[in-house]
Amino acid sequence: MNQGDRVKKILKRNGFTQQDLADHMGKTRTHITRQLLENDLKTDLKEEIAKLLKMSVKQLEKELQEDTVSIEVVETLRAQLAEKERVIQSQQEELKAWKIVVEELRGKK
Repeated sequence: MNQGDRVKKILKRNGFTQQDLADHMGKTRTHITRQLLENDLKTDLKEEIAKLLKMSVKQLEKELQEDTVSIEVVETLRAQLAEKERVIQSQQEELKAWKIVVEELRGKK
């Protein structure tokens, strides 16, 4: 995920859209979209985003970094959850097999 995608999420989380940012800057939405597609956001764009969000550029950069960390943490947790679900599925299948064995042994008594 690039910085532009993270900016979009931060804007949305704060109740703003790309159109709001474009209006704030006196630019078109298309212009903003193109700028957000770049790998590294220009300083003047960061300054305008920070103004719109009523925060410092440092705070915006911190939020951009935190958002990156949050995404990485979520992806790691999803992978761990998927692995645990596979283990549980395997254990449930093994439990079913043992139940069958127990029932067969009870039937032989």
